[in-house]
Amino acid sequence: MKGTPRRRPEGKIVESANTGRGLFQALILAIVLGLTASLSSARTVILEGQEIDRAAGMAADAPRMGWAMSWLRPGIYTTALLDLVPGRSFLFRFPLERIPARQRITQAELILPVEGVEGTDPRLYVWRLAAEWGVGACYDYRKTIPQKIAWTRPGAGGRFSDRAGRPTVVARLVAPGLKVLNVTEDVELWYAGAATNWGWLLTVEDPGIRIQLGAPLITGERQWKLRITHEPE
Repeated sequence: MKGTPRRRPEGKIVESANTGRGLFQALILAIVLGLTASLSSARTVILEGQEIDRAAGMAADAPRMGWAMSWLRPGIYTTALLDLVPGRSFLFRFPLERIPARQRITQAELILPVEGVEGTDPRLYVWRLAAEWGVGACYDYRKTIPQKIAWTRPGAGGRFSDRAGRPTVVARLVAPGLKVLNVTEDVELWYAGAATNWGWLLTVEDPGIRIQLGAPLITGERQWKLRITHEPE
């Protein structure tokens, strides 16, 4: 009589433990399957430099020239290298039509080929452009055809009017090489239609700093990339 009550509770305890272990294993399996399904539905689009559909250089010392990127001698510039210093910047735009409809942007990375850095603590600033620009863009004007329209401030300097109020990225560059920059927020805004895709502006804001990039449409066309990962909503 005394042994029977003892065995029955033990059986219940074992059954409860087995049930709990089974539920835990089922939960882990559900999480793994969910992650696998999410990963399998994610897709990545890679845009390269030759797909950039708008590009222009701006230089304070050549305010009416639209591709004054590397100074050789007075009035003479080359375009094979983007030589960024204070007062000299670069505008460019990647189209986003290759991203299918009804997607959620999970990550966007801008990849740039940095060929040289000079100065103490060199930093590259990436700004989302807020104003339309096009043919003839230069330091003074955001476009010149069919008519001249000036920037709010020269060099797309107007915050909230020419460019966003804050930079998307401020990248500290220790050495040359391919640099991967997180621009997910901008691409999300553009894809959702919350902002118009006018592209980005690259600047150097700090005195004594020089950053050199391979030009996207010449020497660095396959090194410039915009890598976008998306999944169905």
